[in-house]
Amino acid sequence: MSKDFYLPEHALAGYVEKDWSDYILKSSPHYYSFDFAPFELQNLYSDYHEQLIQFLNLTLQKKKLVPKSALEVGSSLGRTFFEVCRQIPSIEKVTLVEPSKNLFETSQKIFKGDEVVRLPVLKGIGEFVEVELQTRAIHEVCVRVASSFLNKSFQEVGTHLGPFDLTICSNVIDQCKDPVQLVEFLKKSTAPTGVMLLSCTYQWNDKYIGNASDPAKDINEFFDSSWAFLAETNLPFRVRVNERYWMSFLSHVVAYQLK
Repeated sequence: MSKDFYLPEHALAGYVEKDWSDYILKSSPHYYSFDFAPFELQNLYSDYHEQLIQFLNLTLQKKKLVPKSALEVGSSLGRTFFEVCRQIPSIEKVTLVEPSKNLFETSQKIFKGDEVVRLPVLKGIGEFVEVELQTRAIHEVCVRVASSFLNKSFQEVGTHLGPFDLTICSNVIDQCKDPVQLVEFLKKSTAPTGVMLLSCTYQWNDKYIGNASDPAKDINEFFDSSWAFLAETNLPFRVRVNERYWMSFLSHVVAYQLK
């Protein structure tokens, strides 16, 4: 596992759990041995990504929009991509941008085509173990969509790949050194009448963004009159830190359409 600017090995195991433990449990229902008092393993999974794309899909349906191409910046372990493939049948092509090498390499294990992969999950305090994930069911959902995975920052990508009918950035801008620049990149990557889905937990962590003298308190402020407001919601987002401790956030989600 590589040294990573964003996500070390222990945190990666928590991300694997929150995003894919529902499928891991189907593959390895008895994988886990507890260091502490046991609990229901279903608690490991966070349905944030499912709810995020359900919200998006309902918004698209209400506006009778049928996007065919999508860009996601900060694609993490690919659960949002999977849900886009599963829930939005009009999508034909997706480009995924993830700068973290650990997240990118782990997502490649999930999506590259091997039927069984081994992924880290948390155990005890400060430890993790590897478990099996059978990926056939995941691949069957995503195979119809042409996908490109880029291990780059958004600054390295440029806007030549677009424009896209749909741009997605989920809980990234408050973890990014250049949040305003990132939002501008997403805007420039969105096609006319295209939709941007943006979410944020408002952490504005100095570890990532330095001194943010005036962090945004409402992501609606990023959009001017050239964008039409479509919908917004709040979704719980949680990730486990050790065997019996989760961090929980409330993610603010907005959807806008470029006029």
